[in-house]
Amino acid sequence: RCLLENILVHEDEKEYNLHSTRHVCIVAHARLNQILISHLSGNGLVHMREFQQGNCCVNVIDFDPFEEKFHLRLINYRDHIQGKL
Repeated sequence: RCLLENILVHEDEKEYNLHSTRHVCIVAHARLNQILISHLSGNGLVHMREFQQGNCCVNVIDFDPFEEKFHLRLINYRDHIQGKL
């Protein structure tokens, strides 16, 4: 399992924390972001370059503990830096 999956899903806690909120912030270079997004979306590494990652972009990925599935909510968001780079 991926490290992020291990952080978000603990087998011992699953039934007790289904409604608790956990946040993870990862600050990384584009390539690692592409690897994580591609893996978590289930697309595999073959498709990782399809996920563009600009400088200072923000990605939001939710985890549904009931489905045990990740959902891509916001990818490569850069409006917060318009005109600043």
